[in-house]
Amino acid sequence: MMARFGHHPNDQLLPSPGMAWGHYPQRRMPSAASVNWARWSRLFQKSWAKLPSLQEQHRTRRLSKFAHSCQAKILELEKKDRVDIDLLLHAVRAQISLQGLTDALALELTALVAETARRVLGKKAYPVQLMAIRALLDSTLAQMQTGEGKTLVVGFAAAVAALAGVPVIVITANDYLVARDRELIAPLFDVLGLSHASVLRESTPEERRTSYGHSICYCTAKELGFDYLRDQTSHSAESISVNRQLNTLLATERESTPLMMPMLRGLCMAIVDEADSILLDEAVTPLILSKAVKDEAQLARLKQAMDYAKQLWPKTHYIVQGSARTCQLTALGQEELSRRIETCPREQVSDQVWSQARMREELVASALCALKIYQVDRDYVIRDGELKMIDQPTGRVAEGRKWSR
Repeated sequence: MMARFGHHPNDQLLPSPGMAWGHYPQRRMPSAASVNWARWSRLFQKSWAKLPSLQEQHRTRRLSKFAHSCQAKILELEKKDRVDIDLLLHAVRAQISLQGLTDALALELTALVAETARRVLGKKAYPVQLMAIRALLDSTLAQMQTGEGKTLVVGFAAAVAALAGVPVIVITANDYLVARDRELIAPLFDVLGLSHASVLRESTPEERRTSYGHSICYCTAKELGFDYLRDQTSHSAESISVNRQLNTLLATERESTPLMMPMLRGLCMAIVDEADSILLDEAVTPLILSKAVKDEAQLARLKQAMDYAKQLWPKTHYIVQGSARTCQLTALGQEELSRRIETCPREQVSDQVWSQARMREELVASALCALKIYQVDRDYVIRDGELKMIDQPTGRVAEGRKWSR
């Protein structure tokens, strides 16, 4: 698991839409001074990294101390009734609005969330879970073993950050986990007065916009990534700010101006569940927005490339690189392709693409990939006359995604 806050020159200012962060908070470009500081910090970290055991001991002691203090607070809270808990919660949130999420206030808020969870969910927070919550709030990775309550830790950390006034997005591996994890923690969110929602693959643009507007939103990395790209391609940072201000001043309904409003409220805080899968395995798949355009000339060009590809011989004219999922023409293959084009009737190769060696070789190499590498029911399926990609990590159909070319 991993959590990430946005960054502000004043660390006490928690990321949320408003005057300090603007209407679409996200990571800001560092100043020259911060770049220099980061350079010195990296040098220090390299020296510090030479003592990994000492570094790990220091971090473990700090987290253990937090967990021990939090357990003591929870024991005190067990003696209080629901009204007293609510009053303490309001008092801590008021202090956070003035001071930011300091270590002391993070301790108080975590203890309040843990005690509320014990009463609502019947789940007691153990020291290892309290340590993981603190680690996530520190924007660091937290590794937990199977059965140690990772889903609860993510929900508790999201609740703490949301109570501090930060919009939280919980990112997990697939739609099933999105629905399951949110449903598990929902009673706690409801008692704490936190709105929550989820974004699924079939969610409409308006449903997505509404869901991202809640205190806590569960979604997959793909849905979040594509929605962010849609915001960036449809709205500049300035237009997002202006549109939000206009909608606020004019009190217009969202339904009346769907195109003026971005999907997200910005990138304030994300908690990444299954960090190894999302940040490593899925990170190799690029997120590319595209729009289908019917191009008869391109279609004819692709069919012709497929015809040429079928006439080439493996190993002699081309090499299949299975690990890289590419096909590469050999020197003999390039000569053979050039010869076949020269002997074709002029009307069949009137397209200027075929007169340019690099472009025609890339087209035929792509056709060879379609023939020799990508397989139906493994890499893609055909539904209603349309090709739909299969997402390799999940084995499910990836709606809206296409291979380049």
